Amino acid sequence: MSWSEYWSSSWAVWLGAFCVLAIYSYLFRDNPVYRLMMQIFIGINVGYAVVVQWKDILYPLWWLPMMDGIDALLGRGQGSPYGALWVLVGVLGLLWYFQLSRRYLWLSRVVIGITVGIGAGFTFKSLFGQNIPQVVDSFRPLGPSAIAVQPRRLFALPQSVVPPLLDEPLLVLAGEREAVAVETLEGREVWRCPLPSRPSGRVREQGAFVEIPCGTETVRIDRRTGSRLPAGAPIPPYAAGQVGAEAGWHLGEGRDRLVKAGVAAPDGREATVVFSVVDGRLAASRWDASTGGGFWSTDPGVPARELFDGGRFVLAADGRSVAVVDASLGVVTARFETAETPAWLTVARMADPVHDQATVLAISADGTIEAFCATDHKVSRQPAGRLLWKAEAGRPLAWGGTAGGVLFAVGPDGGSSYELPNVPKALGASDYWDNWVFVVTLVSVMTYFFFSFRREPPVVTGVRRLGRWLLMLGFGAFFGNTVMSRMSFLLDRLMFLVDDWIKPFFHQIFG
Repeated sequence: MSWSEYWSSSWAVWLGAFCVLAIYSYLFRDNPVYRLMMQIFIGINVGYAVVVQWKDILYPLWWLPMMDGIDALLGRGQGSPYGALWVLVGVLGLLWYFQLSRRYLWLSRVVIGITVGIGAGFTFKSLFGQNIPQVVDSFRPLGPSAIAVQPRRLFALPQSVVPPLLDEPLLVLAGEREAVAVETLEGREVWRCPLPSRPSGRVREQGAFVEIPCGTETVRIDRRTGSRLPAGAPIPPYAAGQVGAEAGWHLGEGRDRLVKAGVAAPDGREATVVFSVVDGRLAASRWDASTGGGFWSTDPGVPARELFDGGRFVLAADGRSVAVVDASLGVVTARFETAETPAWLTVARMADPVHDQATVLAISADGTIEAFCATDHKVSRQPAGRLLWKAEAGRPLAWGGTAGGVLFAVGPDGGSSYELPNVPKALGASDYWDNWVFVVTLVSVMTYFFFSFRREPPVVTGVRRLGRWLLMLGFGAFFGNTVMSRMSFLLDRLMFLVDDWIKPFFHQIFG
């Protein structure tokens, strides 16, 4: 590379290196070169700020709306005449220049007061929005607490005297004399359909319509419009509790036989399995009776009276005692006792896959909703069967279903939907050390600043001394962080001088 080519491509680097060295020359002593660079730097900044203020703020946001408003006010444009009010903003801006007049200096104080007031308001708002969440977050527990995160009530639901049909985005409920479909996102009513009599079985899905048994008659309703279709054949007694082929369904009116499709069999295939209560214990067998024998290789030995579908689990209730059993393996993953005999059990389907099917929800007839851990949860370190939270619905409940982290719990007097919390983290002793350090530091520093006595007790003296040491540690950490950030800028400039200026120059000289 010739010298002419080098200078044509490197003159900007030489100029930057000269500016850096001129600024750092102040470390030796104050000199004219440093002052010249400072004045140039300030002038460039001011000129750049003026151009940016005009092009990006004043011209598009003040000048153009004002001129459009004036043209519309004079009948020469199609804009809004209210844009002419921007003239008042310009007049307020011109009041700044009355600082140059001793006689009319008071006029500039008007706009100064307005500007300072607006700035103070915005500053207070931003600090309030930033600091208050930090202050609230600083109130951490110093030991194990019985207070857990509670579900948040979203919207009310109509009554349902039989288990409804949860088929997103619809929830179809059957009341005393009518069926109601509500939207699962906001609870908006989609349609209503009258029923000839009180429903006698749960709402079922049948393709493009839903079926509701009402005595000897089966009511068919179009799922999209809510219009009633010609009545179908009566629902057989053995299928009165059927939900659908995708989920588990109860055979007959009782809850002692549960059928689940798509269960992973030991041979790797999917099978339809009948879970039943035999002599007060849980048993499993294939739907196809020709295979014979039980479905599980070993008997889990779970006492049961009622069975509920829990996705990949089977929930076996024996009064207040509940066992969570893996539907494929027959392994008990959790055992717990509810406060009351559950009217319905389900496993929460959450939007977060980490917490999906990790919570068992027990709903009692008096409206109590309890959440238990379905298995040992590694992320939250919660053991299986641990009570996670407890809530009161305030009305009788008979059924509950979940979708996307939302619980729909209803009964004969109506119900509500709840946003379910994820499995809370189980805190150990090591998780409280940070909270103790925060509290001790706060109390010690406040004692150092705000408490003074003529004769200080030894305890106060020790706390004040500790507060002073902690304060110095905080100042030291803050100062060290500031120095490190400034050192990063210094190292960046030094690397610029070495890599972009000195090395290419010596390479040009020595080849």
